Parts: sequence; structure tokens; C-alpha cells
Amino acid sequence: MNNDLKPGMNTGVLIAPPKPTDWMAGGETGIAAAVLEESGQYDAYLPDEESQITFDPVRQPILDTSACVTFSGLNDVETLINRLRAKGLVPASAEAFLKAEGYVNPATGKVNFSDRFTAKMSGTTKAGNYLGAVGDSIRKLHGLLPESDWLWPDMSDLQGDANYDARWNRYYAEIPATLQKKAKRFLEHFDIFYQWVALGTSTSEQLKASLKQGPFQIAAAVCSPWSSNDGMPPIPACGCGTGHATLIYGYQPDGAWKDFDHYKSFRKLLAADYCIPYAMQYAVVPKVAKPPQDFSYTFNKKLRYNDPKNDPAEVRKLQEALQFLTRENGQPYMKAGVFGPFGPQTKIAFGLFQTDHKITDPDGQGTNFGPQSRAAMNQELIK
Repeated sequence: MNNDLKPGMNTGVLIAPPKPTDWMAGGETGIAAAVLEESGQYDAYLPDEESQITFDPVRQPILDTSACVTFSGLNDVETLINRLRAKGLVPASAEAFLKAEGYVNPATGKVNFSDRFTAKMSGTTKAGNYLGAVGDSIRKLHGLLPESDWLWPDMSDLQGDANYDARWNRYYAEIPATLQKKAKRFLEHFDIFYQWVALGTSTSEQLKASLKQGPFQIAAAVCSPWSSNDGMPPIPACGCGTGHATLIYGYQPDGAWKDFDHYKSFRKLLAADYCIPYAMQYAVVPKVAKPPQDFSYTFNKKLRYNDPKNDPAEVRKLQEALQFLTRENGQPYMKAGVFGPFGPQTKIAFGLFQTDHKITDPDGQGTNFGPQSRAAMNQELIK
């Protein structure tokens, strides 16, 4: 058997309508439309290459985990955290946690989460799993565990199992309570969100626009030759099925999609007209452990939306405050942001703060951080 999946094959994707509580890109969500990479390219932040299937020494398949939804979902989250770390946007406390608890692969310097853990905890079966079920497991139910804590079973053990069911049961064994508890601690340092960016068919331009906000996980058809790599012509479209879940991390000038897989070869190209009926996008936000220190402003020092004269250090303080302060529903004002200029995401979050505190901005909510807003925010910070 080779790695060229057969057209129409399903490697573990189950499709269900989004829940009423799911967020939809472009709608009323907790994820502001922040631009992470204007180019829409995330090549530099891709995670370690991992396979959802294992073979014996003569290339006979031993076990396919049917966990493509887990592998691609974790690849999305890993890419986002790799980017945050590369840009110095992870707080020192969270960075220390990642390293001390084994989330960073010392050989590559990249974060690596246990696919085996999330596949089990999210309820993967031999038929596969749902994108939303894996997303909910990651973001609120179970957290994430380091890959090194819950690896693939030893190859000799798998080969010694009597049949496929025995190998499956070994991979999906019950997970010790101590590891489950550790995985939940991850959520003390990071908030994770997801939103749907494609339901049914979406145009390539809409999807390219979504890539500015991050890579996204897709459920799409398996077309031939699936063993193609990114040095070969793009895999042509063959219909709008939902047989496999992978990660789109960019696109070429000719429009071909860059696809990160967990069947070799890991990096593929999909034709520009490849049908992508379902796509889910994650967002990762490091938590601010305590209120910003020395949060003070003078009356002659204002901040204004999109103003190149803004002091970057003071903009960062504003963003820290917006991620620390919460609304009446307990959610922070700035949920899915990264530190940077006073851009659209900061404007949206700050505008909510002004509205909640009955402050009217004459140039539009969230535009001017002046004396009235500073006073209101300082009062909240010293409660």
C-alpha cells in the first residue's frame, strides 16, 4: 500500500450542522477581524510533520487512527502558537509554562500537542469525528497535552497485537487522570476560540481574505494524485466531497492552495478551483495573568486609531488592559488579539469598553483614547 489515498476515500471526517452557539466569520462573534499576516502565508510557523497512519518496516499499514480532524485542528493551533512565540507575543509566564511542561519540542523549537490525547478525549471513532467536537475538546473541555506525554504506542506492541481492533484499542486506551488534569492547565495560560469560515461553498477570494486572520482547517474531497507534493503540479479538483481534513496555510500567486497534511507528502498544493465546502479557523490568545503595572497616562498624551504617532509601548498597555478587563458576561474585551499597532481589533475592543462605560467617541466608538476613557479605565484597573 502507498500513501496515495483513493479518490472519494474518507479518512475520518464527519459532518454536522454548526451548533446555534458556534461563531460564524463575518457575523456577531467574539473573534475580532484582526489581520495576523497581510500576505495570508504561514509557511514559517508550520508545526512538526506527523502522520495519522503508521506502517511496519515493509510499508504495510498497521493502524490508521481516523483522526484527521484532530491532526489538522492541532496543526492549526500549533501554527498559531508557533507564530506568537516567534514574534515574542507570548507572556513570560505562559512561555515558561510551555517549556517547563514539555510542550516545546527541544529538537525543533516548535510546540507539539498530543494528537493521541485529543483524538481520544474528543470522542473519535473508526468513522472519524466532527470538526466542532474536536474544537470544543481543545478550547473548553479537555485542553491540550504535550506530545511527549502521550505518544503513539510502541511499534513492537502494535505489531504484536492480534488484530486491527486490538491495535485500535491500544491507541485509544484510557488516559490517566493525572495527564487529563495536566492538559486542562494549558487553558489557564491560553484562550482558544474557533469560527466557521466556510459552510457549503465559498469563493476563493473570501477564503483568501480569511487567511489574513490565520490558517484554517478544511474538510474536502480526496482527489488524485494525493501523494503529490508542493514541488509538483497542484492536485486537480474532483468534486465537493468531505473525505479528509487538512490545514490550508497559504496560497501561491497562481491561486493554488498550500495544504498541510498528515499523509505523506505532508505539504501539498490544491488547485485554485479545489472545492472547499467546510472550513474552520482557530484563534489563540495568551492570557494576561495580572493587571498591567504602571498603567498611567498624562493629559497631553493621547492614543488614536491608526495614528502612526502613537507610542507603541502605550498602545501595548492599552491592549493588555483590554485583555485583562472583562464585560458583565465575564469575557475580556479583547479576546483574540495580538499586540501590535492600534488597529481594527483594538478599536473594536476599546469601542466596547467606551460603550459599556457610557462614553461617546465623536469620531466613532473606539477611535480616541483620551482623558475620559483613560480615567474610566484607570478606575477599573484599581478596583
